[in-house]
Amino acid sequence: MDAPLVAIIGRPNVGKSSLVNPLLGSAPGGATEVPSAAPVSSYALADWNGRYFYLADTGGYAPESDDQMDRLVTAQAEAAMAEADLILMLTDVQVGIQDIDVRLADRLRRREVPVLHLVNKVDGNAQEVEAAEHLRLGLGDAITVAGESGRGTGDLLDRLVDALPESYSTTEEDSIRLAMLGRPNVGKSPLVNALLGSDRVVVSPTPGTTRDSVDTPLLYRERRFTMVDTAGLRRRGKMAGAIEYFTTLRTIRALNRSRVAVLLIEADQNITTQDAHIASQIIEAGKGLVIAVNKWDLLADEDHRKGDRFLVEFKDRAAFLNFVPLVFISAHTSRNVWKVLDRVTEVDAEMERRVPTAELNDFISEVIERRPPPAVRGKPIRIYYITQPQTSPAKFVLFCSHPDLIPDSYQRFVYNQIRERWPFVGVPIVISVRASK
Repeated sequence: MDAPLVAIIGRPNVGKSSLVNPLLGSAPGGATEVPSAAPVSSYALADWNGRYFYLADTGGYAPESDDQMDRLVTAQAEAAMAEADLILMLTDVQVGIQDIDVRLADRLRRREVPVLHLVNKVDGNAQEVEAAEHLRLGLGDAITVAGESGRGTGDLLDRLVDALPESYSTTEEDSIRLAMLGRPNVGKSPLVNALLGSDRVVVSPTPGTTRDSVDTPLLYRERRFTMVDTAGLRRRGKMAGAIEYFTTLRTIRALNRSRVAVLLIEADQNITTQDAHIASQIIEAGKGLVIAVNKWDLLADEDHRKGDRFLVEFKDRAAFLNFVPLVFISAHTSRNVWKVLDRVTEVDAEMERRVPTAELNDFISEVIERRPPPAVRGKPIRIYYITQPQTSPAKFVLFCSHPDLIPDSYQRFVYNQIRERWPFVGVPIVISVRASK
């Protein structure tokens, strides 16, 4: 899914952030928060009537301010405008049109990106009349809303999805879509270069050089791959500047376009907290996962015991990744790099694994006999059957009495039993419970 980006732009104190919450809260499909690039900006993935889009809340646009933070915020707003597929420009009916509003509207009229003009803080008929003044900005109809109360947000969402560009994909359907992810400078671009056998991706020792996501086709063992080499993910507290602001979103977009992600980590650092966070993002996105341990030659060739200690430490730090295959490589020397694609192919096939319902129900009967769910508040919980309604990722549904009472610990137990019976190598597993008589 390559969801378009909708950016909310406006001068300080027009109520952009207050509008984000009702917009996301109104969406029937809910919204999934993703990491924001800085304290002044945030992204969320939302949908309205089946149309998905990213909503970017930017800080106040103040191009003439001398304050360093204001300059950063303005630079991020500029970056969001440059990246957006649709722009929501917000003005404030209570204070009227300001000079900044006029200059910003002039800029937006010269862009080819569609713009919806929103007049905020319109709580009643009196403000509706005052909002008519904002038509002189020349951005078309002024859509009146009230972020604090949510007034008009449903109509706005209808207008928003109508203005979104049509979804598209540049990836061949029979291609395994593969995202290369990892911290800055862990060797993603050198790995792509090693796989291609040529320097088709620019490599630099300076962190942050790879700013754009670049799709690269590859044919290996008669299988087509499309690799997305992305800029490095950084932790929120270390984000700075406009480039990192939308680099994070481009990385997440690349992940959403993919079926399998390769997470690169460094052998000498093992798996860091940041690596584990990125892995969690991949799993939460429902994508297949392969972990490539780079610079393995520098560690294992020096002392084989270090290699053994690496595996022990990895399991201690990241027990939640015990279903993910590890590939030990050297992007610099090309050692084992092709094994990455072998593991990706295996995980891609596992993404399509579906367990027959009859086999699942025999399994759950054995599980219940071995360990029945505990009674809660004196109420026995009966599990009737289990199904797998979805692949990519694997989703299982337990039908039972009192689904609201079934403990998380028992759901984890069932999860572990499924993993033991059907490994689903590299594939996230989701378990939900539903009521059934």
